[in-house]
Amino acid sequence: MSDTPNYSPLHQLDSTGPVATAGRVRHLDEEDDWRLENARASRRLRLPDELETSSLDGGLARIQGYWDGDVLEVESLDRVHRPEGESTVGEEIQDVSIGEALVARDRAKRRVRSVFEASDFLEVQTPHAIDAPGTDLYLKPIGTRRLSDQERPLIPSHLHTSPEFEMKRLLTEGAERIYQFAKVWRNGEMTDWHHPEFTLLEWYRAWEEPEAIQEDVEAVIEAVVGDTATIVERTSEDTERRTVDLDPPFERVTMQQLVDDACGFDLLEALDYDGLWRACDEHDLLPGRFEARHPREGGRWDDLFFELMVTRIEPELAERGAVFVTEWPAPLAVLARKHADDPRVAERFELYVGGVELANGFHELTDPDEQRSRFEHEIEERRELDMPPLPMPDAFLEALEYGLPPSTGVALGFDRLLMLQLGASTIESVLPLASRGVSS
Repeated sequence: MSDTPNYSPLHQLDSTGPVATAGRVRHLDEEDDWRLENARASRRLRLPDELETSSLDGGLARIQGYWDGDVLEVESLDRVHRPEGESTVGEEIQDVSIGEALVARDRAKRRVRSVFEASDFLEVQTPHAIDAPGTDLYLKPIGTRRLSDQERPLIPSHLHTSPEFEMKRLLTEGAERIYQFAKVWRNGEMTDWHHPEFTLLEWYRAWEEPEAIQEDVEAVIEAVVGDTATIVERTSEDTERRTVDLDPPFERVTMQQLVDDACGFDLLEALDYDGLWRACDEHDLLPGRFEARHPREGGRWDDLFFELMVTRIEPELAERGAVFVTEWPAPLAVLARKHADDPRVAERFELYVGGVELANGFHELTDPDEQRSRFEHEIEERRELDMPPLPMPDAFLEALEYGLPPSTGVALGFDRLLMLQLGASTIESVLPLASRGVSS
């Protein structure tokens, strides 16, 4: 070619003429069916007869040629060395193509930002490394060290499990509607639906009730997923694919009513270990080695409840489509305010889609003294269970003392949202370069 054309991204080849572009060369099943692909597009290639193609398939290449609107006629091709193997990503976990996952994430973020911009939210970013990650018994933060100066040792720190404390500190400074895409870390979590490093979409509304945030959740899901979610679940024997209709407004059900429907007893009359144990025993809810897992005396109420959640309640939710579960037992909502009409329950809600937990929200507790007391209780429980000690979140408590307005917040698993959109069976499929080697 006499004149070298300017480089054009593959997906922008929309007018005929000389082009220079790049991508990965693929040989499909038919003898002469070659394509150039990248994350956004696929274009047919016509290769010169004299071109050596034995090591071309699967490699990266820069190409100059002529695009006629249907086929890219190759005039010159510069290869990038391709080592043995198809990809640097394990194919056994990649049931969604890398390109599809990248494009879906980008488009989803754009759509989410449009939803929040329309409601006058500010996008914020808070620190990832913090002094106090919280005292939750069921979250394991990843410890790290921050550099200090030459006179002082390294400062102990943690990668946050949620941006919650820092975002609520912003509310005390006058912010009213805020959101962020937050990279977070939770140690020891690795299943088809969990990964130690993932993204939370978290947002807050000051001076507003939980109903406003729940409507936000519906709007976000509609913008990203549309009217149907696809859930793929793997078992040792098979893979199950099912669809869930997402027609807002989603169903609302209290945890008390849900337990009654799934288990046949009143949860609010069984908020101590003895009462919950007797209810499970009387209704034959946890057969097998029930007493070995949960002794008749001296067990933990929350451990027993969470087993009931997995074995009985979540299967019930799988049959109900998209549903907000509201009014959780107060012991399961350390950061939420208690219900004004019934202090046995807290103003916490979770969204489940076809049995998949997707979002967790609170009508926020604003009383610094009550919040400190709850933290102290969890710290003591961690000591009794011989768990690693975690510091009191003093900066967060100081912000509450300064004044947190009545607020509602929610954290939504953004990667899980993409799984429901794409029909991915593993979270690693939408996190194509995610590492399994996270440790404390």
